[in-house]
Amino acid sequence: MESLSKVQLFFLTFCTILIITTTHAQTLQTYLVQLHPHGITSSTFTSKIKWHLSFLQQTISSYDDPSSRLLYSYRSAMDGFAARLTESELEYLQKLPDVISIWPDRQVQIQTTYSYKFLGLNPARESG
Repeated sequence: MESLSKVQLFFLTFCTILIITTTHAQTLQTYLVQLHPHGITSSTFTSKIKWHLSFLQQTISSYDDPSSRLLYSYRSAMDGFAARLTESELEYLQKLPDVISIWPDRQVQIQTTYSYKFLGLNPARESG
């Protein structure tokens, strides 16, 4: 009889973990996080990627690896990163120092690769 209760407990635990994992994975969305380029916390890290990961380490649940949520680390056009976050993690991250803004990543369709045609211009025509 006791072995039956251990099997039931194992099954219940397994199902609970499966439900939590499935629910957690379904609620993740990709966000772009812009940081202050000369943030007060940046000087304590040896690299930009370690600084970016530090925000995720503070934000996400302890059972997740922060590097598994980091999608990209931006260092040229802006200082920041792209990461997969839940709504509650997003709200927490917005309150951290050095976070300027956060917006959802969205896919856009390219309109043209020929700007002059798109604008109705003729590149062969010389002005003057």
